[in-house]
Amino acid sequence: MRLIRSANAGLVPEAFYLDDLFIGEAEAITGIASPPTAPALVLWPNPAHERVQVRCARPMADARLSVSDATGRQVEQHLLTGDVLDLDVAHLAKGTYLITLADGGHRHHARLIVP
Repeated sequence: MRLIRSANAGLVPEAFYLDDLFIGEAEAITGIASPPTAPALVLWPNPAHERVQVRCARPMADARLSVSDATGRQVEQHLLTGDVLDLDVAHLAKGTYLITLADGGHRHHARLIVP
């Protein structure tokens, strides 16, 4: 007893044969498509000179947002309630900052550039 699979091109279902007896057709699944997901944390505009809008993919309840410099030192911390926070960055020195949003057991990160 042998099972032979015929190779068809395109979206045609594959045919299965047992010896020379046609058994049936089946769709060949080669993977599962992942739905596109929005980033959990979006900064706009980036680079930012004076203000940056921090937008979350979903409303947060008492999430902590921290701003850390390139050395890892935390320079600011804010409480985020909702899904948008306007952040004043005019007082920050030029450089790259890491924005971290901590919501329960989840952490989301984004890089902010202050030119």
